[in-house]
Amino acid sequence: GGVLTGKAISYGGSLARKEATGFGLIYFMREMLKNFLDESGRLIAYPSKRKMKLYALIYLSKKFEAGKSYTEKEVNALLGHWHTFNDPATLRRELYTHKFLDRDAYGKEYHLEEKQPTIEELERRYG
Repeated sequence: GGVLTGKAISYGGSLARKEATGFGLIYFMREMLKNFLDESGRLIAYPSKRKMKLYALIYLSKKFEAGKSYTEKEVNALLGHWHTFNDPATLRRELYTHKFLDRDAYGKEYHLEEKQPTIEELERRYG
């Protein structure tokens, strides 16, 4: 287990900072997904291996604002900005299925789940 915090010195991290900023996970995801991201950080393909898919979903979930509601159209637009293979519907469904996003009973309004799944939880569930 354990929680990933901070970032490597090579990414501009600090040895002096004791508190977590939350950015360490983003840098880790970008590094893990480097073969799936273009120079702008957009996903260029949806990975076929389950572990990499989960990393891609974690990466994309970080593009949403906590506490903000999104229409399906807004979710698609945001995802459209962060991938190049023109399939926001699949990404939206995957984010919902794996409990990164929740939606109302009518599927009209989406928001980030309050408790985001961790890498460890996802690996245990889908290993």
